[in-house]
Amino acid sequence: MEGPRCLLEDAKMSQEFWGHAVLTAAHIHNRLPSASHRGISPMEHWTGKAPSIGHLRIWGSTTWVHRPKVRRRMWDPKSVKGILVGYEEDAGTKVY
Repeated sequence: MEGPRCLLEDAKMSQEFWGHAVLTAAHIHNRLPSASHRGISPMEHWTGKAPSIGHLRIWGSTTWVHRPKVRRRMWDPKSVKGILVGYEEDAGTKVY
């Protein structure tokens, strides 16, 4: 549980985001090399393919979320400011 605790502390976010921090720590852990798997990541051990880590961003950092045209009026901004709190596993590894 040190990973989620560090994520929360570094981003100066409240414990309200504990669940998101746990899921993100697991997401990262599964993509890092592991001594118990002879230097390959748990994901590579499971799938046989090296995982991509190019999509990883700083947890808790500022992000901009696109607002679809149907959810905004003519002069409304096309995006809203947000905070990165994790990755959507079911949609693929490049969805935040």
